[in-house]
Amino acid sequence: MIYLPKRNKVNVDANINIVPYIDVMLVLLVIFMITTPILEQGIEVDLTVLNKDVVVEDLIENDPVIVSMDKNGYFYIGESKNPATLEQIIVEIEEEGKINPNLVVAIKPDKMANIGRYIELLTFIQKNTSIKKVGIIGK
Repeated sequence: MIYLPKRNKVNVDANINIVPYIDVMLVLLVIFMITTPILEQGIEVDLTVLNKDVVVEDLIENDPVIVSMDKNGYFYIGESKNPATLEQIIVEIEEEGKINPNLVVAIKPDKMANIGRYIELLTFIQKNTSIKKVGIIGK
């Protein structure tokens, strides 16, 4: 009689090794933690210091349209890094005004900005929109 050698069954491990997946997730977490603040910065504006007596409304609940003004007199809408014209600002305000009837416009001027350019923006908003509340953001 011929005896065949016994075949050993290979033990198959049916478990999934999740250590590499955890490593990848931690690397992605670090990448997102580093890039998120960079994406949210927008235009850097050195804000004017306001007196402590100035009453500032709580703008967060009103979800304002924020118009930044840099020291060169260029306007930026929200977090955009592209300069906007006065007409583009009016279009943005009108679109937001359709959604939110209690819309507030907040202007963030740089402390070195030309006051004439700031007043030009205020009067342009006042003449071309029905917005009643326009404020200034400072430190």
